[in-house]
Amino acid sequence: MVKISIIIPTYNVENYLVECLDSVINQTLKEIEIIIVNDGSKDSSLEIAKQYACKDNRIIIIDKQNEGYGKAVNVGFEAATGEYIGIVEPDDFIELNMYEVLYSKTKIKKFDIVKGSYYYYHNSKHFYYDDYIYNVIKEEKEVNVLDWDMQDLWLVHASIWSAIYKREFLINKNIKLLETPGASYQDLAFIFETFFSAESTYFTPDCLYYYRTTNPNSSSHLKNNKILYLVFDTLLLTTKRLKQTNEEKYNKYIYLFDCRYIQFIIWHITKAPSEGKFAYIDYCKNYIEKNQLGKYITTIGKLEWTQEFLFFKNLEKFSTVEKLKAVYHEERKIRKFYDLKFALKNLIVIPSELVWSSLKLLILNLKI
Repeated sequence: MVKISIIIPTYNVENYLVECLDSVINQTLKEIEIIIVNDGSKDSSLEIAKQYACKDNRIIIIDKQNEGYGKAVNVGFEAATGEYIGIVEPDDFIELNMYEVLYSKTKIKKFDIVKGSYYYYHNSKHFYYDDYIYNVIKEEKEVNVLDWDMQDLWLVHASIWSAIYKREFLINKNIKLLETPGASYQDLAFIFETFFSAESTYFTPDCLYYYRTTNPNSSSHLKNNKILYLVFDTLLLTTKRLKQTNEEKYNKYIYLFDCRYIQFIIWHITKAPSEGKFAYIDYCKNYIEKNQLGKYITTIGKLEWTQEFLFFKNLEKFSTVEKLKAVYHEERKIRKFYDLKFALKNLIVIPSELVWSSLKLLILNLKI
């Protein structure tokens, strides 16, 4: 029996594919199938994959025209026969026991999702784990990601590749990746749908995946403003699919999605290239107002840093924007928070360092 189908969506990664495949074929869990979906690579990626397939009969190669990351992963889903499905991006690599560790948790219960943590990998001497996830999940356990004390997990990197998903769960819930153009943003919708629909989820803080940060062709490196506008298609499609799944449940947790969407937009503004930046900010502001984002949030963001803010307009308002409101949180410790509505109104942007590593969502009944 195939315990895990490992999908590797592949496009122009000849410099990294060998390291990736070596880490996958040498997994201590042997009952796996490895589905390499070549998405129209123009380099030697397909030839490398064929060389490995000649040596390992667990490898299946699907060669197709270039249609983007989401489509490539979905093609892999359709071909998979394993009890669980995992995804490995071809410029990354994994611990040799990753899938044995994750699959072993299914002996406790056949969880819909079993998720581990990961390293940000620069080179063999420079890599570090995502301490924000560790601050939420300090010990392995079954969690409900919609519980109040677990909701921070919605605000970090989607990292869909550090988990395994029960194939039956994905089929029954009709969960696939978005097939929007390019390779960006499909992971956000996928993690939202899986978290939202799962009846059982198990987390371990063990770092088992190495997420490479130095591939210049990676989708995480934004190259032009045209790509940035794709984020809005993702948000609209994600909202539509979640509502179709369970509108009552969506409305109950709408503040959480509202928070994540705005965080997502803010992150992209901070990463926008200089050319066309102001036009993009105006577009974001209009989108936020049109879709009433921020309506369900009073405050967002824990200020525990000292770096300078990024301002794009109205620089003279610096002293006003600096104003903080001291509030009590649930443990009655005084914290300082930025008022997100005020930030949006005055066209300021919260830096990505705050958005990604220090973000804490609190719903507070404060009158601004």
